[in-house]
This record gives sequence, structure tokens and C-alpha cells, in this order.
Amino acid sequence: MILCGRYSGRVGVWHTIMGRSIPPRDEVTMAETSLSNGYRTGIFGKWHLGDNFPFRAQDRGFQESIVFGGGAIGNLPDYWDNDYFDDHILSQRTQANARPVIQLEAATFRLLVRHF
Repeated sequence: MILCGRYSGRVGVWHTIMGRSIPPRDEVTMAETSLSNGYRTGIFGKWHLGDNFPFRAQDRGFQESIVFGGGAIGNLPDYWDNDYFDDHILSQRTQANARPVIQLEAATFRLLVRHF
């Protein structure tokens, strides 16, 4: 699993449904490690590792997070009547949200941008 740096079967993440996409709370993510080492952290785009506390991106070490719910556009946690289906708008919005994290006081940062 990329976010933990461990094999997905070892952390119990082996599917995208029925809770099998959510790593246990005691798994340390790269965002948590980066944060504890003085980095600013942010994620923009796809997140399917939990939509409720304590598994949301902001609960797993990301200081800034703008993600589409459920891991995909149009999934139940994602809100209806959005304009995500226009890829150009999604790319612009993702870049616009990521830019302030990068420009903060020349801070060292870890930024994860996942379009689809």
C-alpha cells in the first residue's frame, strides 16, 4: 500500500469495498511520518481509504485535503450536481487547491495529487 509503504495484504487492504480499502488506524501513513518530521502535507483528488473519522485524509496526517468522497466521482459520499465530469475543470481546481500548499513560506512539503 503506497500510503503506508507496506504490502497491501499485510495491512489488510486488498479490495475497494466492504471496508477492505481502509487501513487499520495503527498503520502509520507517509503523511503522518512527513508531518512529524516538519513537512506540510496535502492531498487533492482521489481518496478511498475512509470517509468517516478516524479514516479521512485529514485524520491520517494530511493538513490540507480536498478529495472526492468514496474514491471516485459519483460514488455515494461524493455530492450530486458537481461539475467534476469536466476533466479540464477538475485539473484546474486540483492545481488551484495545491498551489497555496506549495507556496507557503518556502516550506518543505509532501503533496499527493491523485486525479483518477
